[in-house]
Amino acid sequence: MKQVKICKGPVCGARGSEKIKEKLDNYLQNDIDFDNIKTEFCSCCGNCEFAPTIEVNGNIFGDVTEDSVVDTIKNAPNDKKQINIEDNFLNDI
Repeated sequence: MKQVKICKGPVCGARGSEKIKEKLDNYLQNDIDFDNIKTEFCSCCGNCEFAPTIEVNGNIFGDVTEDSVVDTIKNAPNDKKQINIEDNFLNDI
């Protein structure tokens, strides 16, 4: 099951998170392949710079739109992806 949380913080809300949830819920009602997805609003994810933001099984995705939300969820990992900080940041120093 994929747990989808749509940020409803001030910035995400101002940038359309309610419309994203509405679009996603409408899509899920009409697609039997996605009966294992639970959606809900959450408070601020702390990713305001990239609002609107969603969280899928602990993975944060920013700059989500009504057009991209379904593909974002389809392509999201089923588990939380672990990031190796050394690989991502130390090479830039």
